Amino acid sequence: MNHLPTHTLDYRSLSLMDLVNRVVQYEDRAALEEILSRRLFYSQEKPRLRLPEYLGSFRTWAARRTWRKAKAYETADKAYDTTLDKFSNIPTASVSCEHSAPPAYQDMKRAGPDCRLYWRAFLNHMTEEFRKKPPKGQLDEESKATISMQRFVKRHFFLSLLDAERSANEFWSRYNWQLKNQTIYLWLPKFLKGTERRIWLEKNIKDPDPTNPKERERIQAVIGRRLANMAFFTFQDDIGMDPTVNLTNEFSDGKDFGFSLANFVAEEKCADIENQRRSVKKLGKETLKRLIVRIFGDLDAGIFRDNRIARDFGLSKATFSRFAGSRWNASKIATIPDLWLNTAQVLSTNPDFKEIAIEAGVWNEVAETLKKAHRN
Repeated sequence: MNHLPTHTLDYRSLSLMDLVNRVVQYEDRAALEEILSRRLFYSQEKPRLRLPEYLGSFRTWAARRTWRKAKAYETADKAYDTTLDKFSNIPTASVSCEHSAPPAYQDMKRAGPDCRLYWRAFLNHMTEEFRKKPPKGQLDEESKATISMQRFVKRHFFLSLLDAERSANEFWSRYNWQLKNQTIYLWLPKFLKGTERRIWLEKNIKDPDPTNPKERERIQAVIGRRLANMAFFTFQDDIGMDPTVNLTNEFSDGKDFGFSLANFVAEEKCADIENQRRSVKKLGKETLKRLIVRIFGDLDAGIFRDNRIARDFGLSKATFSRFAGSRWNASKIATIPDLWLNTAQVLSTNPDFKEIAIEAGVWNEVAETLKKAHRN
């Protein structure tokens, strides 16, 4: 372990990157305390938040989600606690750094995530970003690091939320996969039992590396892509650096099918791509699928903006409006965009989706959409 320099530091004068480096290199709790005390985050409701406050805004959102009722607060609280630990918890106190720690952090030896692993991942990412495109100065470095950290923390909240929902879902259970004298803790659907789990993992997970801190996340994503629909649970295909672009709707009674619905509609659209509008057809199947998943995700996250999505996928405003515009319902004579009509048709013709839509109380809206399409 590196030893913490003993000279006195004015932590308030250090840059974010310097503070993160000290946490990673020296387990410097005073540097960690300084990061947690700075108002580096913002939300639509309130700018200049500390990290716990920022996570609190996501906890509030998660607890109030429209379609999840019974365990919404439980999973929201668990996701909040886990994510806060990811960025504030050093499991074992080091002799070399205890003298620098504020009283509240001295002798802290609780279990849980090791924040140094997460800060190291952030540090490595920013180091590579600055190598490829050096900042113009200290202010530019601080600004870019702050923006990236907000996205990084946000991403990990939603990863924690997925884990919390897996643990609360009756169709999934934890499995400890032993590899090279190390263990990767995963969630697998219960219909895989005993040795079937190891067999499935060995067949579907290529070159697992338990020494990679991101390996569990990668493997869990593969499990989600290939087994989610069979296990009645939704996963995100690829959250990327900003999880809000892939949030999923969730319906009641534990039957989370928002992402399954998005995928179902996307698959139908892609299979029928030759009959789509010319500008949509030009996107190709893979991009069209990403577009549809993005639309569903932004809707659920409350960040749906027609212009922004159209720009991101190279579509004109008019084309996007005809495909998935958000303002059509304001007019009784407006044509229903292709995606919303197709979604209503899927909900009406698929017995499982229809049942859950009825239970969730949205069936009347689906029926009205279909009636309007028939009238037009």
